[in-house]
Amino acid sequence: MGGTSTTTLPGTSTTTTTTTGASTTSTTLFAAEHLLGCKKFVLKDNPAKPRKRGFTLVCKDPTLSLVGPNGGTADPVVHGALIRVVSSDGDGFDDSYALPAARWRYVGKQGLSKGYKFSRGTPVRAVRVRPSTLKVKAKGDALGHTLGTDPRPVAVDLRLGDTRFCFEFGGTIAFTANKKFISKNPSPPGACPPLP
Repeated sequence: MGGTSTTTLPGTSTTTTTTTGASTTSTTLFAAEHLLGCKKFVLKDNPAKPRKRGFTLVCKDPTLSLVGPNGGTADPVVHGALIRVVSSDGDGFDDSYALPAARWRYVGKQGLSKGYKFSRGTPVRAVRVRPSTLKVKAKGDALGHTLGTDPRPVAVDLRLGDTRFCFEFGGTIAFTANKKFISKNPSPPGACPPLP
């Protein structure tokens, strides 16, 4: 006997699971995927003091369009969000951090679609999303990355509701083992990282 069930996950669109006999398949669909360049990405690590682990992401580009209409399917105040940090090189890590809807607020009055802000989260402390600017700050021992070896390239997948914004950080970097990875002005990725 087969059937189809539908669930909504934080920071994703609808997930449809289809069961036919003993076989089950699950597919997560997104309304849109945007491949973007960025200004700067920094990963920090300190094996002796994991609470000092962190990352920051800064994107400033007038051609970016990061903000959909308030109340739309990409509105994190309504649907929540998620940020994922991935590297298959170096130490290897694939860490996702939920950004629940309850901690998001509108920039300006609701309905003006000026942006969104997330605050007081753990380990992601703050996110600011404006039409052409994205800033993310995270810190603490709940972060999963380590920097024993060079992790380049590092992919970042930000999901606002049913929309993905994907970045890749490699190319010209500065790396100090167990301390810091810095990438500046990378090109947009060829694709979003595969879903886990």
